[in-house]
Amino acid sequence: MILLGKCVASDSSFMICFYTDIQRRDWLFEFMRLYDFYVGPRILKEIPSALRSADKFVSSVCTVDLDYYQLVRPFFGRGGSHIDDGEYESIGIAFHLNEEGLLRYLIIDERRARNFVKAHFPGLQSKLVGTVGFVRDCCCRDQSICTDDAISILECMKSAVEKGGLGGKRPCGLEKVGVASIIEPALEQIRKGS
Repeated sequence: MILLGKCVASDSSFMICFYTDIQRRDWLFEFMRLYDFYVGPRILKEIPSALRSADKFVSSVCTVDLDYYQLVRPFFGRGGSHIDDGEYESIGIAFHLNEEGLLRYLIIDERRARNFVKAHFPGLQSKLVGTVGFVRDCCCRDQSICTDDAISILECMKSAVEKGGLGGKRPCGLEKVGVASIIEPALEQIRKGS
């Protein structure tokens, strides 16, 4: 299937999920082969140094240096405690890609940033997904990955979340309640679609 507008703006949690949490770099690089991932300097700072310096990663992403702060600053008012978070850089990148008609997905797992998009950038809402939703949509909507691969990826994520992370870390940006409310419905949808 040919995808028109196959550009993806993603926060770092998507990449960290595959690289660190479930340790499936092969799947991460497969997604980067299928879609054009755009990142900026703030997002890169949040990614493990071993990943961001890997030749395969460097050659798989499009690095942009946008002044996204000018875009989101009016919405922060005086309290911009999270303005340097990579999620907001990914929103700025997504906004510019969307204006060019190139954006396919904006992947953000963090609830605050997702709510920020919904409140201030309604034109991005239809492209906003989390990591789980991205995997689901790659299978069900784009048909860029097969059902078995999508199920394997989500089962691996489910296992990581159920085991929990070290030091209170949430694997793949999810708490254990996310298994029932996010992963299981996505698995059901994928299985029905096959």
